[in-house]
Amino acid sequence: MSKTFKGKPLSPGIAKGRLVFAFHVRSEGELPSEVGFVDEVRRFFKALGAARKDLELMKARISKSRMQKEVFDVIDVYLMFIEDPTFADFVVEQIRAGKPAYVAIKEYFNDYADRLSSAGDPYLRERAKDIKYVKRFLLNKLFQTEIDWEEVSGRGEILVAPFVSPVDIVNVVEKGIKGIVVEKGSETSHTSIVARSLGVPMVKLEDATEKLREGEVVLIDGSEGKVIVEPAEGYQERPVIFKEIPEKEELPVEIYANIDFPEEAKILKELGAKGIGIFRTEYMFLVRRDWPSEQEQERYIRKLLKHTGDLLVNIRIADLGGDKVPVYAEGIRELLDYRGIRFFMLKEDLFRIHIRAVIKAFAGRTLRLLIPMVSDAYEVRWVKKVVEEEIKSLDHPPDEVVYGAMIETPAGVLEIRKINQEVDFVSIGSNDLTSFMFGIDRECRLPEYLDPPNNMAIVESVKRIIRVCGAERVTLCGEVARSTKYLPYLLSSGLKKLSVNPAFIPELRSWLSEHLN
Repeated sequence: MSKTFKGKPLSPGIAKGRLVFAFHVRSEGELPSEVGFVDEVRRFFKALGAARKDLELMKARISKSRMQKEVFDVIDVYLMFIEDPTFADFVVEQIRAGKPAYVAIKEYFNDYADRLSSAGDPYLRERAKDIKYVKRFLLNKLFQTEIDWEEVSGRGEILVAPFVSPVDIVNVVEKGIKGIVVEKGSETSHTSIVARSLGVPMVKLEDATEKLREGEVVLIDGSEGKVIVEPAEGYQERPVIFKEIPEKEELPVEIYANIDFPEEAKILKELGAKGIGIFRTEYMFLVRRDWPSEQEQERYIRKLLKHTGDLLVNIRIADLGGDKVPVYAEGIRELLDYRGIRFFMLKEDLFRIHIRAVIKAFAGRTLRLLIPMVSDAYEVRWVKKVVEEEIKSLDHPPDEVVYGAMIETPAGVLEIRKINQEVDFVSIGSNDLTSFMFGIDRECRLPEYLDPPNNMAIVESVKRIIRVCGAERVTLCGEVARSTKYLPYLLSSGLKKLSVNPAFIPELRSWLSEHLN
């Protein structure tokens, strides 16, 4: 008898086949209580070498198609950690202190992930999960307990697992597995991004390993988030088909990307992005053990600029405070309760270090500086005054500074006329604006009665900003910028610029191409 489970869609497409379960297993308990330094260091570097070799071979085996560029960049993130000399130095020193290699690896990555998880930002929490996947990948190499994909693929076509990593997805594709059901994951994780890039349908179903039985024939619908046990004959398998956008096709709406990592900029031209709508500089604060120095911040931003070429880049001043509190800053949490630019107005010494680094990184080019959480024109004037003072003290300033305000609060919407007089462009942060507008946590999905056309509060706010500032000066960022519930109303009001997570650009381009051309 057919039975349907409703889960969460992670990667579109429909696949049918027998269920096969797979689990990552580690054998830490088999290790001796004492380890020899030389043998343990040798074992660590052997695992490191095996991991690097596997990743390089994996890249060589994947066809470099337009839709698969994301896969290479995810593998590069793994390689970045594996090849980081500070990571190897840390592990060797911990082994010298008497710890097994696996303990040192866990401590390094757990500390890194904890700093991201404590930020509170959903996107950063997903990056924390990605870091845990790197840890598991290395530990499995260390213990030689990876999943036997050859054996798994011989038992079924639909994989069921508590979780899968981005690297697992590549193995799944190579072994002919048609679809995946996981218990953990989100649509913004690197795992989901890779699954979408390679056309693997994937559904998140909590307690899937308890609800489903190995060997059952199921059909999974990655677009609707359904898992159907013993499906009726009429419900057929359908692979995902990506609509390719011709290179020369010009859309009437410009699409930009919101990114956290410098490495993410490498794929933007491939995806059709006009540039970076927001580069969130707070990431370099959230993953460190202490406040980053001016030199460290400058190097980090220069790393971004190496990948951007002639793309437009909006650098956002670090949006610290609220739920994005670095672990080393707990002592001043009461100041960090003031979100966005207000925190730096209370800690001007930290702001001057931060802004000098940004200014130096943009020496000889245009600096487009985005100010977070602007609620009053005075906040913009304060930033401009500090920036001008710091530029005077430098030998190699930017060619020019272009100022932008992020409107993320109802106060910012109401004060937009005065704010607009102080800036060159405006970005609307729809995630925070929705949260503050309706008094609901950023991670909560709005009830249907608060969505258009039932409730037009967000739509009217965006329209007000466009009327005051002009459509050419306004970019809409965040979830609303890719929502098909909102876009018909917003585009009809003259909105011309959208900025979203890079993972959603192909889907957004396809929708716009279909509905606007």
